[in-house]
Amino acid sequence: MQVLELDLQGNNFSRIGSRAFEGVKTLVSLNLAWSNISRVSTKAFRNLRLLRNLTLAENRLRRLNSFVFRDLRSLELLVLAGNKLTRVEPDLFRYQSNLQVRCRPDLHQPIYSNGPCYV
Repeated sequence: MQVLELDLQGNNFSRIGSRAFEGVKTLVSLNLAWSNISRVSTKAFRNLRLLRNLTLAENRLRRLNSFVFRDLRSLELLVLAGNKLTRVEPDLFRYQSNLQVRCRPDLHQPIYSNGPCYV
């Protein structure tokens, strides 16, 4: 069975480990909003090469390692709104060519493409 979409919003994960999505390599959309996540392993998304949409909104993220999205080369939309990020490293998105990053919940906010995102 191929899983294309996975909605895990509202869970209480606190951390996403390196093998969290090992068995769902066909994912195209992943929603982890409102899941109390404060840390994401550098290898958490390593097998999700087809992932296009990732929502990490409304969690407790403060910083993201430069390599956390390294294997997500198909990623087109990343939603980080509502986290406690103070700065996203400029090279965080170096592996994505068509990425849009949404940092604020405001629908009229600018969308940042392949650049730093201050929240």
